[in-house]
Amino acid sequence: TNGHVGVYVGNGMAIDAENERLGVCLKPIAGRWSKWFKVSGVSYGGGSGGSGGSASSSSSSSSSTKKSIQSSTPIVQKDETLQLGSSGDMVKALQTRLGELGYYKYSDTGYFGNETKEALEAFQAKAGLNVTGIFDSKTATALSSDNAPKATTIYAKGMKDDGDTGSVRDIQIRLSQLDYLPAESITGYFGDETETAVATFQSSSNLEATGTVPPEVKDKLMAENALMNPNKGEMPLGTTGEEVTKVQQKLRELRYTTAAATGTYNEETMTAAKAFQEFNGMNPTGSLNRGQRETLFSANAVKSPTYNNLKLGTYGNDVKVLEEKLSTLGYLENKGTSGTYGDDVKDAVSSFQDENGMKSTGVADVATRVAILAEANVPENTHTKTTQSVSASPINPVKEVDNQDNGLNIAWAVLIFTIMLGGAASVVFLKRNPYFIKKMRLSLIHISEPTRLLSISYAVFCLKKKKKKK
Repeated sequence: TNGHVGVYVGNGMAIDAENERLGVCLKPIAGRWSKWFKVSGVSYGGGSGGSGGSASSSSSSSSSTKKSIQSSTPIVQKDETLQLGSSGDMVKALQTRLGELGYYKYSDTGYFGNETKEALEAFQAKAGLNVTGIFDSKTATALSSDNAPKATTIYAKGMKDDGDTGSVRDIQIRLSQLDYLPAESITGYFGDETETAVATFQSSSNLEATGTVPPEVKDKLMAENALMNPNKGEMPLGTTGEEVTKVQQKLRELRYTTAAATGTYNEETMTAAKAFQEFNGMNPTGSLNRGQRETLFSANAVKSPTYNNLKLGTYGNDVKVLEEKLSTLGYLENKGTSGTYGDDVKDAVSSFQDENGMKSTGVADVATRVAILAEANVPENTHTKTTQSVSASPINPVKEVDNQDNGLNIAWAVLIFTIMLGGAASVVFLKRNPYFIKKMRLSLIHISEPTRLLSISYAVFCLKKKKKKK
């Protein structure tokens, strides 16, 4: 072209300002340039320039210029394409540009292979072009644009950082911080161990466990509230601290232990933790990991199967109710309620059990508690430590009401009478079979509310206390 100037940079390639649309381009010299000249002050060596003579630049400035051009604007002529099997500096420039945008993850080889084709197809799809895998003028224009779309990077097995820093290493560091990957596995290479760690993080975070890291997974992984590995962070024997104290208090609250919190993960704590794990469907190791501790403090934590057997060291509102009833019956000195099952409560329960033909264990199991509540709720003037009589409560007469309510009141009266009749029959049966409750070993699991237990005591029976044998 008349008046157009280019700069030869070696290897049969030249750079020139093509036009306003294409900008500065790197192109082969063959068939384009007819005249050559040397620039003053530049040292030239031997080499084949073109038909016009030799012009091979050896200066560092021209080499740097070539590198810059290659990494930013790989462009082909309108009638020129690059495709599978192509090779040369143009392909190398293409690979560099695709790498800058995050589509090409390999070394710039100058050979247009499958990796280059796949990277180019991904760019074409992202840029809204026809996905051909062929580098043409439209693709060149899109790649050269300052607004060329960057790749959505999905980190996966086989990827590797260049050097000592990079995104794979960042992912590994974060996985290590969250206890999914050992620190010694931070290598910058996305291998089997990293893939497993990512899949575990995804599973723990209720994500699909693919083992790959697309942008949305990376965002969750890097977030401040990212989930620590729930399968790690065990509390081994001898662990101390505030968290241990909280665990001990919760185990006592759920009645897997009666021991007071010490702040040290001791043998007793381990035994209680093992029981908790067993009854909550976990591997009973005795060492609670993060996920198991989360369950311990959740509403889904299963209480001890002996939760309702009150014994020495137990505390709670149900213990307060028991203290009140024992005081009412005269087995416990009326000095208020502490809510803690101490020696005085144990002795009172033992006395009650002994005087009522039960095995004297000092443990207020469900049968004992029902019996105490039932006896404590008979008329007050019958409360003695000798003999009591059991009788059905009289039915209050139905008051006269308006005619329109008579039918409803009669129905209620019949219902109440039927319930009372059933209760009286139960009393007669249990009077003749005093050890029925004990022999059947009723298992009323997790009845902790005093009102519920009181209702059961009324519905099941009213126990007649035996005379103490002289």
